[in-house]
Amino acid sequence: FSYVSDHFGDSVHEHLYAIGNQQKTTSKSEGFVQVEFINPENKEESHLLYAERVLETISNLTKTNYQPNDICILTRTKKDGIALSTYLITNEIDVVSSETLLLDFSPLIHCLIAGLTVSLFPENEVAKVGLLTFLHDHFNIETAKHEFLKDCLTSRGDAFASKLETYGISIDITSISEKSLYQACEYMIHHFELNRVADAYLFAFMDLVLDFESRPEAGKLNFLEFWETKKASASVPANNQQNAVTVMTIHKSKGLEFPVVIYPYANTKLYAEQQAKAWFPIDDELFDEALINFNSEVENYGPHGEQLFIERRNTLELDNINLLYVTLTRAIEQLYVFSEVPSKLKLENPDDFNQLLIGYLSQQGLWNPDQMVYSFGSAENTANLPSEEKEKPVNQTMAPKYISSTPETHQLVVASTEASLWQTKAEVAINIGNLLHDTMERIRTKDDITMVIEKYREQKLYPEKTLERLERVLQKIVAHPEIEHLFSNQLEYDTIFNERDIVTSKQQLLRPDRLNFFDNQKVSITDYKTGTPNETHQRQVNLYAETLVGMGFEVLDKFLIYSNGDEISVNKI
Repeated sequence: FSYVSDHFGDSVHEHLYAIGNQQKTTSKSEGFVQVEFINPENKEESHLLYAERVLETISNLTKTNYQPNDICILTRTKKDGIALSTYLITNEIDVVSSETLLLDFSPLIHCLIAGLTVSLFPENEVAKVGLLTFLHDHFNIETAKHEFLKDCLTSRGDAFASKLETYGISIDITSISEKSLYQACEYMIHHFELNRVADAYLFAFMDLVLDFESRPEAGKLNFLEFWETKKASASVPANNQQNAVTVMTIHKSKGLEFPVVIYPYANTKLYAEQQAKAWFPIDDELFDEALINFNSEVENYGPHGEQLFIERRNTLELDNINLLYVTLTRAIEQLYVFSEVPSKLKLENPDDFNQLLIGYLSQQGLWNPDQMVYSFGSAENTANLPSEEKEKPVNQTMAPKYISSTPETHQLVVASTEASLWQTKAEVAINIGNLLHDTMERIRTKDDITMVIEKYREQKLYPEKTLERLERVLQKIVAHPEIEHLFSNQLEYDTIFNERDIVTSKQQLLRPDRLNFFDNQKVSITDYKTGTPNETHQRQVNLYAETLVGMGFEVLDKFLIYSNGDEISVNKI
């Protein structure tokens, strides 16, 4: 890094590294560093060569005194880490990393997600292909995969279940939509026989499902939307005692050390940015600055552009060299660096890591274009160092058994947001009331009812009887003589506000169910409730009215609409 400090564009950064490298060394003479260059013909070959060299290095290390958990592979991007992890796992190298422990990495989880998706959206061919592909491999079906897919793909509903039955898979996909989220997953685990191959991914996923189902109004569709946002981070809790190679990104390695570090893909560009933007001053009556694309052209935008370009370049330079410093200082005993031979050498103005590496070797008089491997120290002496860390006991691990038991076998029914699972009339009425409240948020005029109900049908969220019942209640509301004018097709959409937050002068947050504005200064308030009238409901609506009056509006009407099963009542306050 003393060599690197000479190439900083900012004298402050140069001084920082020049002073920082004036450190005292320890008396230990052992240690080993190897820098190796590969010469791929294209990007695909580079991935393969990096993976092969990493695998060979790990194999050689484990033949000495090093254990797999002494070794850490550092990558610049998560994508590179996943690619290397997949290759190593395929070649029977145990790997532990936050990326490979992602639940989305598991075929079992893909099966459950695909099953939920197909149950809600029978026309989703992508999900159905994914589900059928897994089942073909999981059940070792003798029929060729393409024939199996062709035979089952066009079937729907009961016909789909019958097709699967012919291949020894007994499950009713359509019934999944009538079960709670957790019960639906258990149902698939049982009938797809996932319990016999259950692993840590399945345990962690079911914990996630159970946690999600404890949330209000948590259904299968909401879970699928939640999963799309969570799958990039939801993972199996890591076991630090596992004897496996660690793979992590450089950023996550800060503050950590490992006996052996392997650093592939050492070719990061010093000045590269993804979709770079910058604020640039402009001469405009309304705005002082504009957000522009940041590239080399900015240097030509006058004195300010030139200064902005230089400062940005120096910052990127420092950030990336700091990243290189972190990487190369994680190793305690051995360090392996793998980079690529650049197409053109830029020793005076290096702009990526491999140029810096070659520049250092040139400064030391070591660089030879025909030589790909450069070693410093003795790998054998370092590997044979006496170390308590290398004499680790072998831990015996046991995989827990996944006990799959459907609630029906214990005469249990799991409550869900789907009305078909609620048994008593009172419970059904409550569920219809909650569903009604959520649905009214989507309705501004009476013409919206048909569209919303059809959307529910497409999503397969609720049984047909529930939707028919819901539609009857909705029609009663919009046709009620006291409030039908509030749902008229003649109203403008921008005069109707459903579930809109209001902040009072006392910083209290209020949310009326519905506000109809007339002539910009007049408003009608509507709130939906389940059950019987209550004084607290009136106080709540009156608070809405007081707040709106304080904001300068005239309140025309205040309505409370109560639902109780199929019946509604309208109370004007």
